Amino acid sequence: MINPMNLALIGAGTIGRMHAANITFGVEGARLYGVADVFADAARTCAERYNIPRWTADYHELLADPKVDAVLVASATSTHADIVEAAAKAGKAIFAEKPIAKSLADADRALGAVTKAGVPFQIGFQRRFDPNFARVKQAIVKGEIGRPHIAHLVSRDPGPRTAGPVGVGGGVWFDMMIHDADMALWLIDDAAVEVYTQAAVLIAPGLEKYGEYDVAVVMVKFANGAIATIDNHTDAAYGYDQRAEVIGSAGAISIDNTYPHNAIVSDASGLHRAKPMPYFLERYQAVYRDEVQHFVNDVRDGKPIAVGVKEARDSLLLVLAAKKSHEERRAVRIAEVTAG
Repeated sequence: MINPMNLALIGAGTIGRMHAANITFGVEGARLYGVADVFADAARTCAERYNIPRWTADYHELLADPKVDAVLVASATSTHADIVEAAAKAGKAIFAEKPIAKSLADADRALGAVTKAGVPFQIGFQRRFDPNFARVKQAIVKGEIGRPHIAHLVSRDPGPRTAGPVGVGGGVWFDMMIHDADMALWLIDDAAVEVYTQAAVLIAPGLEKYGEYDVAVVMVKFANGAIATIDNHTDAAYGYDQRAEVIGSAGAISIDNTYPHNAIVSDASGLHRAKPMPYFLERYQAVYRDEVQHFVNDVRDGKPIAVGVKEARDSLLLVLAAKKSHEERRAVRIAEVTAG
């Protein structure tokens, strides 16, 4: 029997605990050997709940442990680049939640360390492993809808964002839009060349003081002439809204939300059904498990990582261009962001 891969979890917050549950109960060929969190009580509680042998408030202790084969970075957005860089220098395989960073300089520093060390690296774009989005990609690859002309991506969260400490989270740009940027690049499968954005604070007054917004619409032009639109909203009263449509030269394909059940009640007032799944944990929990399983399998088998350094950087470039477009009230070419 092959020994399981020893994983170290860095970050024991909401998404970290979800990964801990998935790895403990649903990922084959791996086990959680250690957990780190700057809040020691969070690390200790996570270790006790999931029977993890080591816990610490200092992730460097786990990186220095020769028993650790790989790390899963699920800490605060602002810490990703530093942890990825340190893990690469320690020679560990790395799975990192998105985004890799919030600046191109930080991203290039971290991804450069990964490339130099030659360690496996996967970025956490879980939607690529979702059967619904995968079916859209399949239709494009097989030519079922012809050459893609327009992709429309809808991502709407079920509750408003609130103003918080500057620099800790990623907000609508780096926590939310980053997923849609990756989807647009994946589905169109071409280089993005220009972005135009409109964004506003319509839900949670005060966000603008933090350079943050709660609604945004982005138009992306690709080198092959295709166009993608990204529709982000942070307070959808009806639930977690995740839809996509691609229109091509020979047809179109679209995917709807997922629901707790498919029952529809018909009465004199109309047709009634359940709201979509409440939020990302419920909507994508199995998909989060599957992406980590792919990571474990690819590292174990020595296969190339499908969603790696290039995908992490390209999606960030698109979001940085979208943010710059709104700030400067103009269309921004991706080359401007690449050039710094």
